[in-house]
Amino acid sequence: MSTSEPVARPTDPNLEGRKARCAYYGQRTSLGRSHSSNECNYGQSKAPICTCEQPSSKDLPFFEFQGAGSREAELMCKHCPYHKVAHEKPNRSRDVCSHFEPRGDKGIDKFYCGCAGWD
Repeated sequence: MSTSEPVARPTDPNLEGRKARCAYYGQRTSLGRSHSSNECNYGQSKAPICTCEQPSSKDLPFFEFQGAGSREAELMCKHCPYHKVAHEKPNRSRDVCSHFEPRGDKGIDKFYCGCAGWD
């Protein structure tokens, strides 16, 4: 059982001026793989590396707001890639840092453009 307090999440965050980046940004797309095709919804069907960024919108596939008040901002650590709960466990992994600090607003949101296929 976690001792974490519930985080109040924004129900209708202000997305004006924010950008969203594909979760696979900077990684290889499915272009050239025999089992799948690059089906990027945003015109990158020939790109070998995903560079898809769009204006933040709840209409983007698998959109995740990552600004102030979001799960990502409040419960993920600024110093390591682990959740707050991982820091509270007595036998935590050696990869978990010794002091949890909320990551805060990442400045960019996340979505999925389809660059790795939809299978």
